[in-house]
Amino acid sequence: YMWTSQKVKGKYADALASMKFVAMPLASATESALDAAEKDGIAALGSACTDVQHAEVITPTNGKCFKLVFHQDLWQSVYKIDASGTSAVALFTEHVPTEFEATAHYLKDKSGEDIEPVAELPKKAAEEPKKDEKKESKPYADVIGASIIVNHVTLIGVILIIPVVMKFAADHLEAFQGILNGFAAGAILAAAFFLLMFEATHLIATGWKEEVDQLWRWGTC
Repeated sequence: YMWTSQKVKGKYADALASMKFVAMPLASATESALDAAEKDGIAALGSACTDVQHAEVITPTNGKCFKLVFHQDLWQSVYKIDASGTSAVALFTEHVPTEFEATAHYLKDKSGEDIEPVAELPKKAAEEPKKDEKKESKPYADVIGASIIVNHVTLIGVILIIPVVMKFAADHLEAFQGILNGFAAGAILAAAFFLLMFEATHLIATGWKEEVDQLWRWGTC
């Protein structure tokens, strides 16, 4: 396996650029096995630790604490976990592993696939359903009303073939064409501003978390 600790916003989550790390071999990857190892794992975190540098190998060992020393000149530090001699591994860490995630998951297998824990400590409290919780209301009236209005707008093309309207258009051809062309141009501009440009904001924000980075790109567009 590969353990990764990355810099987030240019620095590691730990001020000392290191983290205590315990890897204990287990007979099985189950919640009960993790519970049984919890006491020994916490005790090992409080013992003297062996420094492990970037790119070095960690072999799961009972009662042994490792100290991951992060490489200050790299944007991430990577450590190999050699679990070939055990069926499962319990990992106890000084920090929550996700504190060191920027672009990649903290634990991967040899092919680069993310590995998620079978069980975690501390356990998440089960959420009890609220008896008086009201169902989320649906805006049916607003949706139906908007649909009716839009459908009425689509009838404009039918209105144009009414004889009275056709005669008026023939008598006032230039004015009529000006009104229709203006309406068509307005529809296109409205689609551009209210649909295309709005959807573009989602794409502009992709990849940039800071507001200033998003704003200058939006202003450039």
